[in-house]
Amino acid sequence: MLRRWLSNYFANNKKKNLFIFIIIIFIIIFIAASKMDSELKANSNESKEVYRPQETVISGNDISKEKYENDSALIKTFINYCNNGELEEAYNLLSTDCKEKVYSTKAEFKKNYVDVIFTEDRECNLQSWINSTGYNTYKAIFIEDIISTGNYDNVKEFVDYITVCSENDSKKINVNNYIKTIEVNKETKKNELTIKVKSIDVYMEYVECNIVVESNNDKKILLDNLEYTNTTRLIGSDNIEYKLDKSTIFATDLLINENSVNDIKLKFFKQYSPDKVMDSIKFKKVILDYDSYIKNKEEYDNYKEISIKL
Repeated sequence: MLRRWLSNYFANNKKKNLFIFIIIIFIIIFIAASKMDSELKANSNESKEVYRPQETVISGNDISKEKYENDSALIKTFINYCNNGELEEAYNLLSTDCKEKVYSTKAEFKKNYVDVIFTEDRECNLQSWINSTGYNTYKAIFIEDIISTGNYDNVKEFVDYITVCSENDSKKINVNNYIKTIEVNKETKKNELTIKVKSIDVYMEYVECNIVVESNNDKKILLDNLEYTNTTRLIGSDNIEYKLDKSTIFATDLLINENSVNDIKLKFFKQYSPDKVMDSIKFKKVILDYDSYIKNKEEYDNYKEISIKL
């Protein structure tokens, strides 16, 4: 009875049944397509998040697998020393320049680096950041050992830029954003001043220019009164000007007494890039007679621009 009723139903409703069938097929296709699209998006997002530490982010070619493995092993050895409190071993992995420019003693290294970052065991994720001749700089993100602590929320991060360099046929590292020191040793003679640029200490976000100024003048000279923001600048080869960090220097540091020699350090805000060459330091408003300037600042007009080639 039921079979006969179904047979009659389908025989009498062929068009209606065909329409319903087509609708069902479209629904199935739509669901399948949506699922496939979601999977493709998930796979796409996953591929974007793949950790590729050998890919250089800022400047230079990607580094080879062998190079990355060697550099990574050296940095991880350094981190293990710091985690284990092996201060002597960790300090010995720093380059001579890093010790001279950043941490001149082990006590200073411990206080300002190890005791700041390694309050607990740290792991480190590395990413090739800048790849240049003789120097490979990595962005290093320090996090706590999540597996040991079980703390997956509010994980505190420390970021450093660690540079691997060669020294006496061995590999050493520079930390705390220090990249390298460039020896310059160029002299410029202007207005009875001899200005020698000895070296430039390069950090990730700034440079420090070490200069010696010798006066053969019988008048005091002020290189910059620091009252304006643009009177002392570092000039790039592309004519880009970099600002002086006035928080690290006083005008009195730039006062050159008659027949004297001054050692001066100038810090300029300049993001490190091997492609951005430093060309000169420009003092745009040098006061050639400081005593006269002090007596009457409003009417004083004996200024001079001095440019020092690097």
